[in-house]
Amino acid sequence: MLPESNALNGTGISEVLTNSNELWKIFDLRRLQYQYEAAILSGLAACRATNDDLFLDGDNFYQEILETNFQGISGTVSLDRETGSRTPNSTVYQMFNFPDLNETEAPYSEGGNTKKEFKFEVTLAGKFDGGKWKDCGKFVFNDGTTTHPPEIPLHDFVNSHDYLNKATVAVAWILCVVPIVLALACAIWTGLNRKTRVVRASQAFFLYFISGGTIILALSIVPNTFDESTANQDGLAIACNASIWLVVLGVSIILSAFFSKTHRIVTIMKASERFKRIKINIWDAIFPMAILITCNIVLLSVTTALNPFEYEHSPYGAPDRFGRTMQVYGHCAYRNHTVFFVLGGLLNGGMLCLCAYEAWQARTLATEFQETEYILKALLITGGVFCIGIPVTALNTDNLDVRLFIFCVMIFASCNVILFVMFLPKIRYKEKNESHTIISGTAVSGAGAPSVSSHSSIKSGEKILSNKTRKELLSEIATLRQRLRISDEEQDG
Repeated sequence: MLPESNALNGTGISEVLTNSNELWKIFDLRRLQYQYEAAILSGLAACRATNDDLFLDGDNFYQEILETNFQGISGTVSLDRETGSRTPNSTVYQMFNFPDLNETEAPYSEGGNTKKEFKFEVTLAGKFDGGKWKDCGKFVFNDGTTTHPPEIPLHDFVNSHDYLNKATVAVAWILCVVPIVLALACAIWTGLNRKTRVVRASQAFFLYFISGGTIILALSIVPNTFDESTANQDGLAIACNASIWLVVLGVSIILSAFFSKTHRIVTIMKASERFKRIKINIWDAIFPMAILITCNIVLLSVTTALNPFEYEHSPYGAPDRFGRTMQVYGHCAYRNHTVFFVLGGLLNGGMLCLCAYEAWQARTLATEFQETEYILKALLITGGVFCIGIPVTALNTDNLDVRLFIFCVMIFASCNVILFVMFLPKIRYKEKNESHTIISGTAVSGAGAPSVSSHSSIKSGEKILSNKTRKELLSEIATLRQRLRISDEEQDG
């Protein structure tokens, strides 16, 4: 409680101050000069703000106060345009401490009336001079100690989007379960039809890897469905690391399977151009897969051990009048992991580009099931999904629901594109081939000939039909059909 008397009313310094009268006089005189300068500043600004009718508008008056500068008693009077406070380089800021505010009340008499006073002393705790803050003594807080009290939370958890909407979480789980179920169905179909021509040619091993990688990639949605209502800070940090692990492992397994298939076909194609016989076994295909997956596991392990991903809060929204941000949003912190993303991008991005290049090289090869064509389509579509989704996710930072939905859509679209492009043509081919075999076998048997499947002599491996492009083959077919039509017309004539 400050004394009522001061140098303005001429009543002197109150006796409630103890052992600090000289310091209080300095404080009171400084306050007097600032009051004088404030009055001069208001008068100068009012003269500039009034119009011809002598009308003083509040907004114009305040703007003129901010714009007015003059030489005062304490120095050049200049105000900060944003806060309205005195600029630090134009005066000396001092912080006074008034300890012992909670002393026992002591009665005293004044004019025949008994009053109570609260004794305290004045100490100079620090000052800001020359652009630097200088400590002049320890600051005593209300509890009588010099220990700084805990900070008041500045953010509002209720309105800060720290909690995911239940509907968004439900949609995320649906987008997670659907590709997992489809991948399991494709793996089961591969196991049940592993002895059929189309599965043996595509090699069930790679189809299992693609299904497994898709399941792992889809599971990366699960850690992102947790928020501060279901897990604490440590649990959310574990979820951040788990999501990265699942995404990287899922992508690396799928890319390695694609690369092994395209590399095998390109190797055979190049050997055939040199009229060289070559044999590629299963271990030749597994080797590049093992290298890529192992490198990703080592990179993830080192990052998790030395610099794990953390869950943090970032401010957002309009600040209050003191410049404090009152709301925050939670997210995984990725900004301190540049090395991880550079190495991971070079490793997996390089494999993606190499896989797409080899699929592009084999595009002119007319194979039985056109797997390289489907792999190239899957890579291009998936790459397009991520090229659109990642920037959109980066632009939206403070809304957890929108960010989760965009991430889930990216994973859902990528998984389903890979499954449909790689498995749907094989399923359709098998069903069509079985129906064709039944019809042709019945017709041949009726003529007294043995029923033999056209592919029964081939144990495994995709047949390379021609080294010509699909466009060239279609052009030749159209030419042959035209010749047959002309020949039939000549015979009829």
